[in-house]
Amino acid sequence: SMKGIHKVSFPHAAKSAEALIRELLKQSPSERLPMKPGGMSNLKSHSWFKGFDWQSLEDQSMVPPYIPVVADKSNFAAREEDRPKSVKYTDDGSGWDLYFGELVLPAAP
Repeated sequence: SMKGIHKVSFPHAAKSAEALIRELLKQSPSERLPMKPGGMSNLKSHSWFKGFDWQSLEDQSMVPPYIPVVADKSNFAAREEDRPKSVKYTDDGSGWDLYFGELVLPAAP
């Protein structure tokens, strides 16, 4: 039986990303590319991302490679009856959500 990413054969169209994909799909999380010493810089400096503008991604100034022209936007407007029902939230005061939205990376070993 075939198990593990090391046994997967990649189609020709994905060959350029094969090494990166294999580095991201290691069974042990600690062996995955961004989890190794060096963290995200390992991912950002991988050859597959050569020429990629990480700064414009991070500051949200990157221009998308394709912007579709949409003539009829009616399919994108949710009707009130299509919206999910809202559930009132009451803060329990525990502070469980204090750091939502903050990126917390594990300490380097």
